[in-house]
Amino acid sequence: MSNGNFSFDEILRMAKASGGKKPDEVVDSIKNRLPDEKKEALSKLLSDRNAMEQLLKSEQAQKLMERLRGGNKSDG
Repeated sequence: MSNGNFSFDEILRMAKASGGKKPDEVVDSIKNRLPDEKKEALSKLLSDRNAMEQLLKSEQAQKLMERLRGGNKSDG
C-alpha cells in the first residue's frame, strides 16, 4: 500500500488508467490506496469548494491537467 504520497506521474498514471470511469469512481479508487488520515484529509478538501479552486489553480494541478489533455509537458 502507498504511504499516501503519490508522485505527479503516479497520479497521471491512475487518471489515465481510469478510462471511462465516472469521477467519483476514480476518487474512490485513489482513496482506497490512502491511509485513513489521508482519506479524511482528501474528503475534507473535496468538500471545500474554495480549497478545491485554489488547488486547481496551482501550477502542479495545471501541469497535470495539461498532460491529461494530451499535452507534452514532461516537467513535474
